[in-house]
Amino acid sequence: MSANVLVIGGGGREHAICWKLAMSPKVKKVYAAPGNVGIGEMSKAENVDLNLKDFKAVAEWCIREDVSLVVVGPEDPLANGIADTLVAAGIKCFGPYKLAARIEAYKDWAKEFMKRHDIPTARWETFTDFSKAKEFIYRFVSKQEFVSYPKFLVCHLYYTMYIHKMNRCIVTITKKTTLRIK
Repeated sequence: MSANVLVIGGGGREHAICWKLAMSPKVKKVYAAPGNVGIGEMSKAENVDLNLKDFKAVAEWCIREDVSLVVVGPEDPLANGIADTLVAAGIKCFGPYKLAARIEAYKDWAKEFMKRHDIPTARWETFTDFSKAKEFIYRFVSKQEFVSYPKFLVCHLYYTMYIHKMNRCIVTITKKTTLRIK
């Protein structure tokens, strides 16, 4: 029994997934949306142009093309519920449901979840106030004062770079800004 498989994504990870799927005698055809040049050159593989924001249309396309499995690489479609839509349409999907995808897609939510459940994670803070974010970063840089001068200088250069990037981010966002630093 041969199956048609759709791989969503177009990066190196999706290229490797398509490559291995195409090797299987159980796979008749591998579709990739949007795919990439390398995937398009594989035997048994084809890039397809699908609107990856219209999950219902993707499910309909899968039914039309007799796709029995969808492998989703990028987190955005998962976080927006593509797995939920595909499974509801009777199509198997390798990727978490929308609720479970939050842990990868929403970093602040994930960090709060880990904190709430005592799961070890890197130190982090979330800010809505630029001056507090600046202060948080400076605390790490200022701890380097008693180390060798070159290391201290590099830390201050990083501090300046981070502050510049935060300024650029905050200037471009007009709504409530959340800045996550780890």
